[in-house]
Amino acid sequence: MPTFDGKVTVRINFHNRVEYEKFRKLILKTEWTYEIDYPIFEERVLEFHNVEDLERVNRTIVNLLQIGFDVYCCRYKLDTKEQIAIETSPYVEEAMTS
Repeated sequence: MPTFDGKVTVRINFHNRVEYEKFRKLILKTEWTYEIDYPIFEERVLEFHNVEDLERVNRTIVNLLQIGFDVYCCRYKLDTKEQIAIETSPYVEEAMTS
């Protein structure tokens, strides 16, 4: 199975304190003190290394949506390595030499 490394940054927007408290309790599994104000968004960085990890990330995003969170964006970033590019496309080497 081919391996590759990358990260997904998932951003969740909060419209009120109740949404943020729900996020802290259900996702982060932590309590929240009322002494501070709530942030307008939270970003979680999830790493992946193969297709199964990507499926896990996608299930996490769908779970957040099903619970009712405002998933604003998901930024996928693949850690580029020259080795991966050469293995996936035989034309890359030709383009690099010309």
